[in-house]
Amino acid sequence: MAPDTSCQLVLAGDEDGVSTEELLALLIGRSAAHHVMNRFGTLGALEEATAKDLLDLPRMGPRRVAATRAALALARRRGWEPPFRGRQITQSSDVYDLVSPLIRHERREVLLVLALDARNCLIRSPYTVGVGSLTQAVIEPRDMLRPLIVAAASAAVLAHNHPSTHPEPSREDVALSEMMFEACALVGIRLLDHVVVGDGAYVSLADKGLL
Repeated sequence: MAPDTSCQLVLAGDEDGVSTEELLALLIGRSAAHHVMNRFGTLGALEEATAKDLLDLPRMGPRRVAATRAALALARRRGWEPPFRGRQITQSSDVYDLVSPLIRHERREVLLVLALDARNCLIRSPYTVGVGSLTQAVIEPRDMLRPLIVAAASAAVLAHNHPSTHPEPSREDVALSEMMFEACALVGIRLLDHVVVGDGAYVSLADKGLL
C-alpha cells in the first residue's frame, strides 16, 4: 500500500484497513518499519524489545526508536483508562468520578464536555473544548456545540478543574454555564450540569441551583 493511501485511510477513520507495518511506517518511515516488523513480527514482541534492540536495526536512529516506544506507551496508557462509552450519568458524583482522574492534576484549567444520549449515557470519551490559564478557561459556544452536534448528543455536561484545588465556582463559571445552557437549548441539547473539580472535592452548579 502506498504511503499516501495509508495516510488517507487513517485520516478517514479506517485504521482497520491498514496493516500494522503500514501504521508504524507513518511514524518512522517505510524502510524502518519494515526492518522492525521483520525482526519482531508482532506488537507484543516489539513491546518487549529494549531501546538497544531497536537501535541495532537498520534505519532506526534515536528519534525513531523514541517515537516507536512512545506509541507503545500511549497504547498501554489507553488500556489503563476505564471505558467511557455507555456509562450512564445519573448524578453529579458520576461526573466527578469520571473526569477527576483526567483533569484534577492539570496546572491549567481544562474544560471538558460530555456528550450524552437520550438516556444520559456517554456517547464517547469526554471532549477537551478549552484550555485556559491558571485561573480561567475561555471558550466560545461554537467550540462546545460543534462536537456535541457531530455526536448527535441529546444532552451534555460541562466539567473543568480549578488548579487552585478549591472547587467553589467563580462568577465566570456561573456566567459560562448560563451562556452554554442557552446555546445548547437553541440546538435542542439539554445542558444538565457543570461540575467544577478540585483536589478530592467538587461542586455541581446544578446541585447548587445555579444551572
